[in-house]
Amino acid sequence: MKKAKLKSEKLIEDFGRRAGFDYTILRPTMIYGCTDDRNYSKMLNFIKKRGFFVMFGNGENLIQPVFIEDVAGAVAAVISHNSTFNKIYTLCGKEPIKYKDMLITVKSLVKKPFKIVRLPLLASKFLVAAYSKIFPKSNLKPDMIERMQVDKAYSYEDAQKDFGFSPVPFRQGIEVLIRKMGL
Repeated sequence: MKKAKLKSEKLIEDFGRRAGFDYTILRPTMIYGCTDDRNYSKMLNFIKKRGFFVMFGNGENLIQPVFIEDVAGAVAAVISHNSTFNKIYTLCGKEPIKYKDMLITVKSLVKKPFKIVRLPLLASKFLVAAYSKIFPKSNLKPDMIERMQVDKAYSYEDAQKDFGFSPVPFRQGIEVLIRKMGL
């Protein structure tokens, strides 16, 4: 997927240069804040139904999801700032947060108590591989476990400098989503 995105960006850049069009490429990290996203709202619905959530590995990996309203604001901002033309920007949350701390934040905000079940990495890989064989249509795949262990921390300094990008802290954004979902 990453290769396809980079290839698409290269096509946009090349076309823009050849045709004389200005472009701005925005690279948002995982977007949250919508009640039907594939990540956080799905996680919150799982917690609501099951009363627990599984953390694969130790949760020390850094994530930096970006609130949907911050992404929308960035889209509007780059249109009106010529200084953003022909550039690429990463859009991410205010600061990196450890995965386990993200879960603790969510746990402190939802009204329904839930347990965080920690599965060691090796056991997680084995169980998810078995699960995906039994339920091949499942969205949970073994390679996801590996990706969940990688730090995903970024700088938005250029976006801040060029068009005033100032994302909200995770706690503030997830609180909005939790309210929207009535949790």
